[in-house]
Amino acid sequence: MYVPISVRTFEPFGTTTPLGLNPIDHGGALVMSVAVGASMLAVLVVERHSLIRGARMTVPVPVALFALVGVILSWLLWLVGAEFALDDVVSLIIVNGAVSAVFGVFGWIAVQLINHGAVGLKSLAGGGVSGLIAVTAGAPLFTPVSAAVAGVIAGVVACAFTVRKGSPLGNQLRFLVNAHLMGGSIGVVSLGVLATGSGFLFTGQTYIFQQQLLSVVATAGYAFVASSIFWWLLGRIGHRRGVHRPRVLSQN
Repeated sequence: MYVPISVRTFEPFGTTTPLGLNPIDHGGALVMSVAVGASMLAVLVVERHSLIRGARMTVPVPVALFALVGVILSWLLWLVGAEFALDDVVSLIIVNGAVSAVFGVFGWIAVQLINHGAVGLKSLAGGGVSGLIAVTAGAPLFTPVSAAVAGVIAGVVACAFTVRKGSPLGNQLRFLVNAHLMGGSIGVVSLGVLATGSGFLFTGQTYIFQQQLLSVVATAGYAFVASSIFWWLLGRIGHRRGVHRPRVLSQN
């Protein structure tokens, strides 16, 4: 799933343009978030009867905090590196990334408090990652205000569709789908409205919005269909050969 989308995302001027689309995608959100989320959704659909049960996974709080800080810093470093230059935009990228992550946490916590009345370290992680995903496509093109808007929407949506009563593993798998697919889609599409100098709010034109929306639909559709087919075929091949494929994700 990765190669065709990544070639189009990271080498837009060296390849033919599929479907005539030319989206804005600074940090590769289409390939690293939208496609990943759609592929995970395909796995959950194909294996819907076996991937929703599992034991609770616990991590010591100091280790979890260290890992969360590492993820946020490495994500910001990636967004800066995608600029391929140390210029005036770098500071804006860092600010927008941090703001979107913080407001992603705010959005996640607000929904979780309303629905469950309790939050924890997972809330910080889920909201922060959702916010970072939302700002990935347009870190240098958002203002801090628009980055906050994208982050809080991503946090709210990801939490609303992720946190459920029942299997902790089911929540973890749903997070992969919702934070990546929904958060990435929100970030990519919001550029059509909020991108500085080119979004609808600045130009009154819908062209960029259409490009962003159609790119999300095309990327998610391709990743979902192709992943569903390959995952199903792999399962059939393993079954015919008598290979026992343990349901690692469903073991207690």
